Amino acid sequence: MTKKPISLPKTSSSTELLAKRVASLVADPYLFAKYCAYTVDESDVDNPSKPYPAHIEYLQALIKNWTKHPFNVVEKSRGVMASWTMCVLHLHLAFTGPYRKVFIIAKDFKFAEQLRLQMLGIYERIPEDVWPAALRPKVHTREGEIIFIFNKDGNHDGAENSRILTMPSGEDVLRGFSGTAIWMDECDFHPSFENTFKASKSTARNKGRITLTSTYTSVSDMTEQPLFWRIIDDIGETFFEADAAAPTSIFSLDPDTGELLTQKGAAPK
Repeated sequence: MTKKPISLPKTSSSTELLAKRVASLVADPYLFAKYCAYTVDESDVDNPSKPYPAHIEYLQALIKNWTKHPFNVVEKSRGVMASWTMCVLHLHLAFTGPYRKVFIIAKDFKFAEQLRLQMLGIYERIPEDVWPAALRPKVHTREGEIIFIFNKDGNHDGAENSRILTMPSGEDVLRGFSGTAIWMDECDFHPSFENTFKASKSTARNKGRITLTSTYTSVSDMTEQPLFWRIIDDIGETFFEADAAAPTSIFSLDPDTGELLTQKGAAPK
């Protein structure tokens, strides 16, 4: 039996149908990725804006796993769209409800800011005929931050607002903070990844979401395997308390084709 594809309620000027369509986009990150997300291909100067390739099966699996599991570890490579996927997912999480705080952490502030700008671009390119701007929160940006305004008076600093914040890796960057989600990108290149990762435990204990991504690097000449790859091997059980961030999902993508090689931990249903 052929599985019916997931789709949105048809476009209509009907207020009721429009509300149903927006509700579907809020509820399902995959639908948001499929119908609203546009990436940028800098190599195509004539047509740089591209629809997110939601038809690719391993990206569908990645989104499904991320949605179902609070602790995700993704071994990635260039060209497989893993970073764009994480941008789409964390953006969607941040702007679809109030009181949310999403931390984006990279090896330094410059790289974290690149991810923030990618996420802002995705938000700005949401098609008006699919999800009208009038039905999304207004956005305010400043260095290191995207603010989605939910408070009624439009105050940028209102407690109800949701935020995406960028930070460099470091021992103290998360000290005293607990977020809705933390995404640490290119973990194997962070100068202080282990300390940053340990500091993320408060978010995990409060049922927040932790995502670790990194491209493969050779560790054969090292006396000790870096933490990111130990997590890949051990599925994270030795790094989080049992009640902190289970179940766990680990993805490994082929560096040449992007094909899903391994999927450890609790499988999505």
